[in-house]
Amino acid sequence: MMKCALLAALTATVSGTCSGGKAWIYRTLADDTKELKNLGQESVSRDMPGWSITGLDARLWGVPDILSNYADNARAHFPDQTEMILPGTQFKLKCPNDCSGKPCDFFFFVYHCPPCSHDTNGGLTAILPADGWEAGSCAPRFSYVADKYEMVGFRRQLAPGETYWTPEIEKDLMHVAIFSIVKQPDCPTFDYNGCIGCFPQCDWQDATCKSNWCPRRFIQGGTPPSCMNCVPNYFP
Repeated sequence: MMKCALLAALTATVSGTCSGGKAWIYRTLADDTKELKNLGQESVSRDMPGWSITGLDARLWGVPDILSNYADNARAHFPDQTEMILPGTQFKLKCPNDCSGKPCDFFFFVYHCPPCSHDTNGGLTAILPADGWEAGSCAPRFSYVADKYEMVGFRRQLAPGETYWTPEIEKDLMHVAIFSIVKQPDCPTFDYNGCIGCFPQCDWQDATCKSNWCPRRFIQGGTPPSCMNCVPNYFP
């Protein structure tokens, strides 16, 4: 039976064609370009620190298994949100060419609670799917003090060495996190038992083992979470 395992990182380079092993993310608005950093170099975990705004630190709850279960290869990237991220901003994503031949997955998670989130989602809920991103409900919730707020997730895969620019955001953006994972676990294509052993990252569908970054949620003994309360306006 095949095992669900990550490929070991290669330490050698070949003819200078293989670069480092981390995904790069930049935020660009006009001439203002910044590399997004992992806050405090915290490793990715199911519940973890997030970004900071106006003296408050966000916390993420329920980071998807495909990221939290493979934390060594996953990174969280938090845009500076001490001020609104302005319309016209783009994000530049790059998958390293590290000789493993494995693609990268990038994830945007953004506050989503219509109509509360309408003025702070940057238009991402429309522009990302229109540009080929896959939407999914597998997104963490976030909090600043006590209340937890809903997010929606978007996923896009890049080939090794590929660079991608997001469309310009169309309005103000905040309450957002970006994650990346390099060298994901392999899904054993025709091995049913091996595929089931990799659940939820892999799922057996139509006699084939397929990647399943957002497994269907099952709500037991209750109703799905709601987003009744809006995030307070932290900017005067």
